Amino acid sequence: MAGNRRPGRGCMGREEDALLASFGGREMTYSFGDLDAVVPAYATTIQKSQGSEYLAAVVSLAMQHYTMLARNLFYTAVTYRKRLVVIVGQRRALAIAIRNTRTNRRWTRLKEWLGR
Repeated sequence: MAGNRRPGRGCMGREEDALLASFGGREMTYSFGDLDAVVPAYATTIQKSQGSEYLAAVVSLAMQHYTMLARNLFYTAVTYRKRLVVIVGQRRALAIAIRNTRTNRRWTRLKEWLGR
């Protein structure tokens, strides 16, 4: 098999008329006729997705990420999706994100830099 064999990484190799894909130690074999069933999926952060539109998004809200539970981030997560938003997580985390309107002050010194 050719490919990257580091744990947690996907690797692919050709064995006769099949494709062997390994993701995190779980191996799947696909015949080349079945490859249309394999669809790539991607994950990104809310910040990196700003300014882009996606057909669908899955938003994960958990109390473990308490500092990220803010209305402005939640708004960004759901408004740039064209068709579907799936919210997965805890109801309490969703309630906190909706109610939290506080934003942290940014110490960018942008005003001073623009004044130069």
